[in-house]
Amino acid sequence: MLYKRILPFIIGLLTIPALINAQVTTSSLTGTVKSADGEDLVGATITAIHQPTGTRYTTVSRQGGQFNIPNMRSGGPYQVTITYVGYTSDTYDNLNLQ
Repeated sequence: MLYKRILPFIIGLLTIPALINAQVTTSSLTGTVKSADGEDLVGATITAIHQPTGTRYTTVSRQGGQFNIPNMRSGGPYQVTITYVGYTSDTYDNLNLQ
């Protein structure tokens, strides 16, 4: 008799994790920084700002001028600024991440 009351409760508890399964909604920005001559710029600073929230993501380019900013908010728009000593900075507006 007690099993008839407890069994639906236990089944309900076991189905809750399947119903509240959260989706991960992060993205990343990856690229290569090069000079106008095609030279890889190692040590360039890349800053991405999520315009609606003001969240700032920053990284530095590594060997080959490559950079990666993981765990960014999906969507946008983002403003991305690249700076390197001795060069003028470049800014890219209205970038959106998938």
